Amino acid sequence: MKKIALLILFLIPMYRLSYSEISGQKDSLSKIIKTNGDRYQQAKALYELSVLKFDQEQFPSALKDLKTAMNLLDKNSNSFISCKVNLQMGKLYNAVFRYEIALKYYLKALKIAESLNNTIYIVRIQTEIGLLYAGIQNYKNALYYLKLAKENTKTRSNNVNYVNLYRYIGIVYGQMGEFTTSIKYSNKAFQLSLKTKNFPKADIGGIVNNIGVCYLMTKQLDKANEFFTSAYELCVDQNDPKTMGNICANLGDIYFEKRQIDKSLEYYNKALEYKKSISDPKEHYLIYKTLSGFFKDQGNYKKSLEYKELYLKENEKISNSSLLNKVSDIKNQYEIDKIEY
Repeated sequence: MKKIALLILFLIPMYRLSYSEISGQKDSLSKIIKTNGDRYQQAKALYELSVLKFDQEQFPSALKDLKTAMNLLDKNSNSFISCKVNLQMGKLYNAVFRYEIALKYYLKALKIAESLNNTIYIVRIQTEIGLLYAGIQNYKNALYYLKLAKENTKTRSNNVNYVNLYRYIGIVYGQMGEFTTSIKYSNKAFQLSLKTKNFPKADIGGIVNNIGVCYLMTKQLDKANEFFTSAYELCVDQNDPKTMGNICANLGDIYFEKRQIDKSLEYYNKALEYKKSISDPKEHYLIYKTLSGFFKDQGNYKKSLEYKELYLKENEKISNSSLLNKVSDIKNQYEIDKIEY
């Protein structure tokens, strides 16, 4: 009925600062910048301030702070703070789709990290570069850097980042259509995640769901059903409606392929309930379109048309939202280009 995308869950902060906490930190850092005569400490404070602004998507302002920090540091500085500033510059340009510039700063940060023999930052930067390449569908380079990061990871037991490297590599292979290899890496990520303290349960469910998708794409329906059911059990109490909606939709697809129509509709309806609880028209569009196709297959053209009208409305919302986001992106890029050039 539909091609299913892999459930990609990149790392997000486990804890976000409140507005008052951010304001307090900004005030403290601003005071250091104004009163501390040490250029290194000023650059460090500007870097930390830029990270706070980046998290609030204040990209032009964050860039100004990073540029000022760079000017305070020696041009050829191989200091740790210089590494962090260049890494943050890369993340910022990546966020506004300036991939070539982002890559330039990532590589500069990597060179400094290597000169300092800072393995933790070498791995972190290689991971960022790998994810950048994955995002622009340069899968060969993505695999090169992600595998390099995996090999360079020294602490492998009880390491969330090490688990995620296997996870990312599995996802990239899945995007390439190499599902057997994707399953191999995703299974390794799953086994490691079970041994890793405090690895988020919902993320384990995401890994298991990815394995199920690979089995589904290779028509191994019983295997796919096994993994989707496990993912459902792992995530059902995690208050993550988007992930649960995707898992339920996948289970609906399994039962549809098996022609267990009542069971298929049961899970599609569960997916609908989960997805309706989040304000994302893309998620609404996907499930409405799936249900429209389902009822068309069953010869219930009235119901199919009802869902078609709903997914067309959601598609219009997506188009309007994309236009607004594009305007915002162009504005950010313009402001950043003014600072850069």
